[in-house]
Amino acid sequence: MSIPTTAEQEDFADPVQLPEQLLMRRLMTRGLTASEARIALLVGDGLTNREIGVRCGHRENTVKVYLYRTYGKLSLANRAELAVFVAGLVVSAGG
Repeated sequence: MSIPTTAEQEDFADPVQLPEQLLMRRLMTRGLTASEARIALLVGDGLTNREIGVRCGHRENTVKVYLYRTYGKLSLANRAELAVFVAGLVVSAGG
């Protein structure tokens, strides 16, 4: 059995950690705030801005602002690219 790398130790230190928490942390290490990361995950789940707003307690326009900031921080052009980016994180996390 090999010794896990630092990244593996960090990702799997808590065996009961929820996959969503792992994905949130991975997004936040890319410079997103907790709110931006949460909204990005909900975009990945296919929710509309209105549905995300209801779920997170934000107005629809506030969700749009978070998304534009997220696109900039991740160098993405639009919602579709964000959904693909999040899907890649899910696959790499084993979900």
